Amino acid sequence: METYDLGGDTVALIDRSRVAQIAVLILGSRTIPELSELLPLRPPEASTCRECEGGGWVGPDQFRFLCRNCFGLGWEEPNDPA
Repeated sequence: METYDLGGDTVALIDRSRVAQIAVLILGSRTIPELSELLPLRPPEASTCRECEGGGWVGPDQFRFLCRNCFGLGWEEPNDPA
């Protein structure tokens, strides 16, 4: 995922983290549905996201944003016991 400031001369912010990859797949699957096949499967022990209540999106209907808690998956990954 790359973030640009279109009005300035700042360097693009590049995020190659797992959550950024998930967010890109979620957003891209709105126009290319086949991308959703690349998303991780929900583990049986995963809980429904509290922030978006499992919808993956937050905000009023006309201004929906990708949930920052689950990154659009609708569920929270279980914590590793490490």
